[in-house]
Amino acid sequence: MQWFGSEPFTMWGINEIEEDETSMWGVAETGINMMKKFAEEDKPWLFEMHFIEPHDAYTSLRKYRDRYDSSSIPVQKSFYDTFENKPGSVCSRLVQTHDLAHTYIDILGLPKLPFPDARSLVPLFEDPNRSDWRDDILCTFYGGEFIYTQRIVITDRYKYVFNGFDYDEFYDLVEDPEEMNNCVNNPKYEIIVDDMRARLYDLMNQFEDPYGDTQNRISVGNPPNRYGAPRYLPRGKRM
Repeated sequence: MQWFGSEPFTMWGINEIEEDETSMWGVAETGINMMKKFAEEDKPWLFEMHFIEPHDAYTSLRKYRDRYDSSSIPVQKSFYDTFENKPGSVCSRLVQTHDLAHTYIDILGLPKLPFPDARSLVPLFEDPNRSDWRDDILCTFYGGEFIYTQRIVITDRYKYVFNGFDYDEFYDLVEDPEEMNNCVNNPKYEIIVDDMRARLYDLMNQFEDPYGDTQNRISVGNPPNRYGAPRYLPRGKRM
């Protein structure tokens, strides 16, 4: 691959070097030596280390890649089913990956999870056209410190992105499915953008987001901390 202004580089492939030639080999050795040193002391200690090599999913070592034969991994027969032309197998309602945990719990008949950030998909299985299903979803990214903080609201047609320290974004997913044209300041969408901003606050309050207004929290953790969000995120008004 090659980014604008950069030299070509390998994004995916097989790395032919040995384990002890990887940069993380030295990091691991250093970590082992530190743990040996700490273990000799009487004081309690906590050691944390993060690295992805040599199991890098992008450029893994050949010796690790050769250990796995994907064709030999047993999977359910339905894994290869595309569900094409099967009535009721496709639904256009808005769902999220963290709905799956609530769905599994529901199917198993276990007590509901205490977290309100998702819901079981079982009611949608029973009636994909039910009228009480949500028509918008909230996505969040907490960034690094205050940088890159985002809150996103998505409906079946529109997407609004609040960027904490950058221009906000708004896309018409029907007219612009690739999200190449930011219409946040387009007068044509002024009322809809306002509606999406209001939806964003509604969802943040519903899920007790730190950027929201909710003060009476039922979940554990720190109380809401707005980080000056009102300065950057207009409230909007529902249509």
